[in-house]
Amino acid sequence: QYANRLNTEAAAVAAGEAQVARSKAGQASAAAKVAKVKSALAAAEARLTRTRAIQDRATKDFEQARQQRAGGAISAQDYQRFDADKLAADADRTAAEADIQAAQREIEAADADVNTAAANVTAAEADLSAAKARRDEAKRLVENCVVTAPIDGTILTKSADKGGLVSPMSFNVAAGICLI
Repeated sequence: QYANRLNTEAAAVAAGEAQVARSKAGQASAAAKVAKVKSALAAAEARLTRTRAIQDRATKDFEQARQQRAGGAISAQDYQRFDADKLAADADRTAAEADIQAAQREIEAADADVNTAAANVTAAEADLSAAKARRDEAKRLVENCVVTAPIDGTILTKSADKGGLVSPMSFNVAAGICLI
């Protein structure tokens, strides 16, 4: 019984070690995801900076075109092109701002994944520690099943057989499991 328990607890330790390794891999994966999303955020911020510059230029061009159109200096078709360019630049800026907000939300989600993974690692390590303690106790019980004589000699009589269950209540106070 004790040997079976020791084998079971040794297997639990191996499973616990595998769970810790799996949890640490999940933690590394979550950290990589955070880095990837932060990179996407930096790219979105760069796109926003670029679209702001394009929007500023398109707005200035449109204002100039509007003044020229009022004075009859440009055609309606050219005016419409400047208007369309301004509207496109405005839409691009809105899209870039939305990309930044989406990337920020993804970072928050990825950070939550990192925290969850860290908690999983902590829990797996605690489970592993408990499994090791159970294994060590099972090992102690197995080791206590071996009876060693305190002196050398020849066994004259024995009161118990190998594999039998012995209890102090089974023997009278002065007796032992064998006479050497």
